[in-house]
Amino acid sequence: MRKSTIIKDLQGMLAHELPGVKYIDKDWGQLTMDQPPVGWPCILIDIEGVDIKQLTDGNEHARATVVLTVANKRTTSGSAHAPRAAKEKSMETIDLTDDVHRLVQGYCAEGAEYSPMKEQSFFRMNDLPGAEVYMMRYITSYKV
Repeated sequence: MRKSTIIKDLQGMLAHELPGVKYIDKDWGQLTMDQPPVGWPCILIDIEGVDIKQLTDGNEHARATVVLTVANKRTTSGSAHAPRAAKEKSMETIDLTDDVHRLVQGYCAEGAEYSPMKEQSFFRMNDLPGAEVYMMRYITSYKV
């Protein structure tokens, strides 16, 4: 099985289920550029690493860490004294992570050779000024 299959399956499913997300692609460093070539909000997908275990029958078992980066430009204040509409808008990115999780947790494309995705971790990154960026890690496995 190709690792790119996992990325393409997730990309297709998320694009179908989340039509409001402007950009869904493999992560090739877009957010590290001075002017990221993405639409906002965006979801970037990559394989962070693969651990290989040798099986006694001569086969190999792979355990892959899949990272989804959910990012959006921050355009409004969520202050307790901000208007209600502004506060709601300020929560769009964190709410999008809940939508992504609902779709990815347990996801396995029909006929796929990898196991259903299981959440490993979630955290916020603070290195993109003016944007909110969250990293969501999931584990899947497959035979090599």
